[in-house]
Amino acid sequence: MSPVAMEFLPMATEARRFRWHHCRLSDVVIAFSLASLMSLDGWSRLTTHAMVFEGRTPTRYDFLGTMVVVLLVTILFWGVASLARRLGGRWLMAARILTPLPLIPLIKFSLFDVAGNSRVPISGLGGATMVLVLAVSALLWRRFLWRAFRILLHVAAPIGGLMLGLGIFGLLQAPWQLPRMTPSLAAEYPDTSRRALWILFDEFDLRVLLAGRNLGLKTPNFDAIRAESLWAEQAIPPGLATQVSLPRYLTGLGDVHFPIDDFSLARRSTNGPPVPLDWNEVPLVFRQVQDMDLPVRLVGVGIPYCNLFMHDLNDCVWAPASLAAWTMERTPTLLGAVEAALRNLLPKNIRRIHLQTFLNLAEATRQMASDDVPGMVFAHLLMPHPPSVFDEDIGVDGASRLRWAGYLGNIVLADREFGRIRDAMIDRGTWDRTTVIVTSDHHWRSQLEALGGHLDLRTPFLFKPVNGGPPRTLSEPFNTIVTKDLVLATLRGEVTTSEDAETWIRSNPRDFTHQIAIDETEMQSPGGDAR
Repeated sequence: MSPVAMEFLPMATEARRFRWHHCRLSDVVIAFSLASLMSLDGWSRLTTHAMVFEGRTPTRYDFLGTMVVVLLVTILFWGVASLARRLGGRWLMAARILTPLPLIPLIKFSLFDVAGNSRVPISGLGGATMVLVLAVSALLWRRFLWRAFRILLHVAAPIGGLMLGLGIFGLLQAPWQLPRMTPSLAAEYPDTSRRALWILFDEFDLRVLLAGRNLGLKTPNFDAIRAESLWAEQAIPPGLATQVSLPRYLTGLGDVHFPIDDFSLARRSTNGPPVPLDWNEVPLVFRQVQDMDLPVRLVGVGIPYCNLFMHDLNDCVWAPASLAAWTMERTPTLLGAVEAALRNLLPKNIRRIHLQTFLNLAEATRQMASDDVPGMVFAHLLMPHPPSVFDEDIGVDGASRLRWAGYLGNIVLADREFGRIRDAMIDRGTWDRTTVIVTSDHHWRSQLEALGGHLDLRTPFLFKPVNGGPPRTLSEPFNTIVTKDLVLATLRGEVTTSEDAETWIRSNPRDFTHQIAIDETEMQSPGGDAR
């Protein structure tokens, strides 16, 4: 070997060594970027107001769990990259081709909302064409695309670092544990005759229900309670969305709502910004029932009832809205937080989560309603709110050609579970001793797209008194915001029959036209209520 070669050999060896270290550092950066981007939704939940919709603030376990998952996924991706680089050849090429796959859930969430609706104006054919173009481009220009993608991942690394920094900042401020509600049911109640079950089915539309029946839709359990109840033909809910109707139902106040970014209470104004209200200063139905020395038990979804009204409930079962795709449980341990953060990385089956959430809450309602305990049970159940989850035959001719057959299926499912609640109460002897009221928070928001014509805000309303009675029909329009005071009147013994309820509703009119117009204007504005 010549002296010149001997002189440059150490330099070449050092260059190769630097290149080896540089490639491994690049792999670490790419692995960290992928892990951070996959956890972006989880980080955004922890560092923004998203968790407010779950009724709680993050704990240190939530932050630590997400950090541990980012670290574990980074190590996993780096290990796979190192192995592929050592094997070389086709293995290295396969690793590069598969590198974008972990980002598919994030890309899907960017293009579609959690209900599967496209966020961008693109047809199915246009989407298929785009995928085909990307596939051909990946085959023809894979080297160029890989370099561009690698550069993008390097650029994204500071984003991951920023989220990690915000996570550390949140970790230092968050508590380790959150207060939990402890049920406080007394062992015995001297009077078990005062019982009321108020079931609110989310987005239950009367117009669609009647249209479905004209096509042969069967709802035997709703028909059974209607045969012994007061049935309203013109019941209008107090708002056009859950975050409007529910606070009005619970307080009886016609101008309150939940602000779009949290669940504090506010009074709407046409002349200025909303005025904040304190829950302790409003006539909350739960508190008023407890003032009668009666317990209040609740089953609810979406609105964080158990945390908002911790001191006004004797028992509570709650689930986050299934449409919140990155829901995490209340996790008191690091292992639970890590498990929740790992679940957030996986694609979500929204329909399955939606169905299971409803079935779980229906089961909790069945148990509470059938127990021989006085007082009020309030159940806010998720059906027939979209997405469509009922895949069985709904008994409607030509259902496959109906755009709204899925919603009719959800109504069938709601009827089936209501029947199970009713059967359990009959078996335990509590059905005839309970006043049952069925309402809804708002109409089906896709009603016009499905049926055309004019918007119909009506929702079902049923009042079954103790021991039932002959069926009655109330034809005059009324605002179902009166339900709260009607429940209190039944528990006080002032309303005992369907005829009493009809007279009471007629004598307690509530004007709603003006406020509904305000709600409709705000719903059509940017940032309008999504539920």
